[in-house]
Amino acid sequence: MATVRLPEHSHCKYCGDPVPFGEEYCGEECREADRERDRKEKNKDIAFYAVSIATIAVIIAAGFLLRGRIRLRRRRGPSPCPRPRRPPRMRTL
Repeated sequence: MATVRLPEHSHCKYCGDPVPFGEEYCGEECREADRERDRKEKNKDIAFYAVSIATIAVIIAAGFLLRGRIRLRRRRGPSPCPRPRRPPRMRTL
């Protein structure tokens, strides 16, 4: 069985078609499309990081606010009318 040697080549970064060795894209159309795809991906990454940072900030702020509320309740002291204690349950044999 004979083997066929292909000439040295690369593949287009966008569409995957064979291109001469050393070139990245098969044409200007693929180059522009790849730039557009990279730009959109970068914008998605920026949006993801912005939403993540905002979410963490909200969680931290909520923690501080809730911690402050709990402290206020503790500082008030015991209630003037304590709840009556329940009598212990009697065990039956």
